[in-house]
Amino acid sequence: MKETCLECGGSIETRIASKEHPYSFADLSGLPKVYLIGIKVSRCAGCDVESPTIPRLGELNRVIARDLVQKPAPLTGPELRFLRKRAGLASKDFAELLLITPSTLSRAENEKSPLGPQSDLLARAIAVAEMEGGKKTAELLLTKVREQQAKSATRYRLSFTGNGWKSAA
Repeated sequence: MKETCLECGGSIETRIASKEHPYSFADLSGLPKVYLIGIKVSRCAGCDVESPTIPRLGELNRVIARDLVQKPAPLTGPELRFLRKRAGLASKDFAELLLITPSTLSRAENEKSPLGPQSDLLARAIAVAEMEGGKKTAELLLTKVREQQAKSATRYRLSFTGNGWKSAA
């Protein structure tokens, strides 16, 4: 029995993605240069919509994240976003952990302005820590960052008297 498309009623054709005709994982991952081989891909002949069957998706995402963290070149915006999302971090929290503003992170993720080398390295380390250590890693790091920010916001009051300067309470 032939499968039919639920959207248009067209016939479904199935293929196995190959080196010659891989499946682009861009729409599902946000990574424009990731292609999958060896998976089943169904395509509607009527509306031309493709649907992949991706086994062990969590494992696939871990392998992609590991490869991104280990690549020698700076992270691209989509790669940075993939690692952040894979680590389960909101952009506001990720920016705070990188010690940058959310707008700086947004510009980096949208490829308007790259991260500096220190932020790039820290983003990789945070992603690995989150993926390997679970959600407690980010919570611990955020607590430490916020403590440091609170300490740096402390005002020092000094008063001048006839005898010179001294700390005021």
